[in-house]
Order: sequence, then C-alpha cells, then structure tokens
Amino acid sequence: MVQRVEYTVLPGVSDEIFLTTLNKLIGHIKRTELNYRDLREWLREDGIWDKERMPIVCDLLDIRFEKKAPVSLGTWAEKFFETDGVEAQQTLLFDRLLRENTLLIKYVLEALDMEGGGRLHSTYELHRMLSSYV
Repeated sequence: MVQRVEYTVLPGVSDEIFLTTLNKLIGHIKRTELNYRDLREWLREDGIWDKERMPIVCDLLDIRFEKKAPVSLGTWAEKFFETDGVEAQQTLLFDRLLRENTLLIKYVLEALDMEGGGRLHSTYELHRMLSSYV
C-alpha cells in the first residue's frame, strides 16, 4: 500500500478559515476556466500562492494543473464541491487523509488516546511528532 508522505498547508491560511478557503478555491476552479498562469495569479492576489507548496497541496486536494493545460478538478475535488455543510466536508477531508496515509492517521490517533497510553499534551508535541514521522 502506497502511503503519501508529503504534506503541507495552504500558505497563509489559518486552521479557522481552511475549509472556507478550500471551498473558495475549488469553487473558483469549477466556475471559471483557468490555466496554470491564471490560477497562480488568482492565488497570488489572495496571498496563498507558494511555488513549492501549491503542487503538493493541489495533488492532495485532487486539483490538477500543468503549465499549458487547463486546471481541472479530480473526482474527490468534485465531490467536495458538491458537499454541503461543514461537518460533511470535514468528514470527506478526513476520509481523503485516511486513504492517503492510513498509518499516519493510526499513529496520530494512538498518540492522542490518553486512556490507551497516548503521550501528547499539546499541539506543539503533535506537530513535532508528525514532523518526525513524515
């Protein structure tokens, strides 16, 4: 089973507005015909373009782009676009992460389980653990 080991966040996007930004991004791609350059410029205007991070983020989010082809949404991104409600979107995103790296999710959940001997007490410790795992 192939496991994804490259992860990054949308540059300049806090956790609180992640789903909103993701909806905005996928919705914009769905509603407008963009090429790579148009997408890059639009993301720059919103302050979330990073040349090195965006290919990793887009791959995880099933957004496909190549320099001379139109930007397109894959099956998962289309499903996310059609999903209503924050909880449903969170579930869909979790399922995507689970499919991409089941071992990582298992590792995190075991570390968070205080009754089962989990050892994490802060988000800093979680970040450090994830960084060392990946």
